[in-house]
Amino acid sequence: MSSRVEASSGGEKTPLYAWAILAVTYLVSITAPMMQMKTPPLASWLIPEFGLNGATFGMQMSVMGVAGIILAFPAAFICRRFGLKNVILFSVGCLALGSFGGCLAKSFEVLLMTRLLEGIGLGLVGVAAPTCVTIWFPVRTRGIALGIWSTWFPMAMVIIYSLAPTLAAASGWRAVFGFCGVFCTIALIAFAIVYRDPPGEKGSFAVDGTLREGLALLKNKNIWLLGIVMLAYSTVSTGCTSSHYNTYLEIIQGYTPVESSNMVSIFTAIGIVVGPLAGAISDRFKPMKKRLVISVGMGMYLVALLFAFPEVEVSHAALSIWMFVLFGAVASGVCTGSIRPLAPLILGGSAMASAMSMAMLQFMQNMGATVGPTLFGAGWEFMGWASAAFSLLIPICTVGAIIPFFIKPAYMAHLPKALDHASKESPSEQSAG
Repeated sequence: MSSRVEASSGGEKTPLYAWAILAVTYLVSITAPMMQMKTPPLASWLIPEFGLNGATFGMQMSVMGVAGIILAFPAAFICRRFGLKNVILFSVGCLALGSFGGCLAKSFEVLLMTRLLEGIGLGLVGVAAPTCVTIWFPVRTRGIALGIWSTWFPMAMVIIYSLAPTLAAASGWRAVFGFCGVFCTIALIAFAIVYRDPPGEKGSFAVDGTLREGLALLKNKNIWLLGIVMLAYSTVSTGCTSSHYNTYLEIIQGYTPVESSNMVSIFTAIGIVVGPLAGAISDRFKPMKKRLVISVGMGMYLVALLFAFPEVEVSHAALSIWMFVLFGAVASGVCTGSIRPLAPLILGGSAMASAMSMAMLQFMQNMGATVGPTLFGAGWEFMGWASAAFSLLIPICTVGAIIPFFIKPAYMAHLPKALDHASKESPSEQSAG
């Protein structure tokens, strides 16, 4: 057995250097959601400067998702052609240039173009980064490793939501864009120095098979069902909480920009702890049980949304908001820590299968990130916050809670012969995962 196969699908000890890889991959990963989420806490500055409303403000969030949708599946083959390290360096370079460009934007159209450039980086990082983690960690510790990595989004939000309104109040919103560009540059240099492929890997991370064989992996209906769950989660989380909840707290509940951003930071900070715990819990379950963790997370998010949007300042409004922040944060952490670790078990243990499974989730995540902010932004403009949540978000969340029961993660789709040797695991290894 090659070292690549051992690293990606075996049950042996985790290489010590894998944790260094996780650390540096995590650093470059958080640059992407930092770029994506730097604008919601700047709503009080961007909306009046560019004359935006709920829908158009959501549009500058959605445009990043468009690039991610286009690149999600090609990203796996771009990684194969140019190598994981080169792809991530290019991605973070796009994020840095986009943020520096946004710092100089004088019109909303120019700002949208810089957001599209950032979207290219986001789309590629979302596939390449978890693949870096997957091929370094064996099955036994892959869940906890991906659970840790899955906190990339909440960690980035905690950083940017805590920093952005304070920095903008002191130096203007452009200072936030400039800071993010510098952060990306530092992360790029660190990754370039530390990252290397696992023993036996090549620049293409040793993916076997052709484009056609890679696409054949997507015949597995279970990865599509898992993708739909990710779509539902992303639409609700990115479309509502990440993009608009701080705006709701300002407009309806009268919080200051700093206070509302801090509330969202608390929400996401809890997910940083819960995500890895959910991954560790998922590791202890057999494949058919792992899906139940996802369903619990989506169900909890559904309940949390019932408390999210009291429309007026009444005595119980603060209690209702805190119920959503705390309960929804746990739900979000459970979802992020349980969805991604399930994907490689559905498609197999080869590098191509890992990349394609992550590409599916990234595609659906970007679909939600594209549709959600504009859809919900238009919803609260035309029907109010609570009505938009009950008519749009709660039905989507309900679907996401039900679908996991139809996923069969123990089922392995027939793989092309070129990939089959890298995806088979012994029964003991499967049970260990």
